[in-house]
Amino acid sequence: MKIKFSPGQTLLTLLRVAICGVAALCIFGMHGCVDTAVDLFRHDDTSGQEGSAGPGSYGNSYILYYEEPLADGESTIHVYKQYYITGQEGTLGMVDASGQVVFESRYQGIILLPHSCILKEDGLWRFYDLERQLLSDEAWDEVAIEKDEHGKISNDLVMVCRDGSYGATNQLGEIIISPRWDGLDLYSYDAGWPIIRVKSGDYYGFVDNDGDTVISVEYPYAQMGTLTTPIVNEAGEITGDSSETAVFVFRNDDWGAIFQDEDGDPTRVDWDVEPPASIIEDYQSSLAG
Repeated sequence: MKIKFSPGQTLLTLLRVAICGVAALCIFGMHGCVDTAVDLFRHDDTSGQEGSAGPGSYGNSYILYYEEPLADGESTIHVYKQYYITGQEGTLGMVDASGQVVFESRYQGIILLPHSCILKEDGLWRFYDLERQLLSDEAWDEVAIEKDEHGKISNDLVMVCRDGSYGATNQLGEIIISPRWDGLDLYSYDAGWPIIRVKSGDYYGFVDNDGDTVISVEYPYAQMGTLTTPIVNEAGEITGDSSETAVFVFRNDDWGAIFQDEDGDPTRVDWDVEPPASIIEDYQSSLAG
């Protein structure tokens, strides 16, 4: 017997099947398959409010993709959800994949997080729980979250800015890094060395995710990268490569690198280390920009 779908149901039904399939993969721990499935079914650039048209009369799609820790404290599952933006510029809302209203069309901006949201009204962003109860009295001119190449939230912190000063909060709006910097880059946070690049005036340095300074803010250029060196056996043959996370710095026309010691603290600058090509390109781009 053939199963018939009305025209308005077909895409929505397929979407539900896709989401259920991804959820099933998550439950059984097939994380690599989940990332592949996300690539296949993701319809937008996961920027939050941009993407392809949703079902029916809904607007652009909004992807919420993140890792959720399990009760054992060691394992995680990948959670993938799709929503759709409603309304128009200045009066935005959101519905879920079934058409259920998540946010009424009244906001200037919406950022949905796993257990909270950031909503923009009257030109300012504020943190709320999922019941729209205010979580913090703080209001921000700018906010931003960090996502990886798959669109998955890759940092627990949220970049915030007020009156031109940058800092970071957790996802409940609690201030973690005081908003006192001229720039802050969440993307520089690395799982192997979880520090964040900050800028004061024309100089860069790094703080940890508690806001404490790790690398002094004294370098005209500083960026995290990977130093790759060949592995050579006793016969002088190259058998592979070894990689190490480092912060590459530039000062007084000299390049150097800062590494982690065995306690996780930064070493002194090694001014004999040459940066990789990617760092040179980033430095040249920073001069041009």
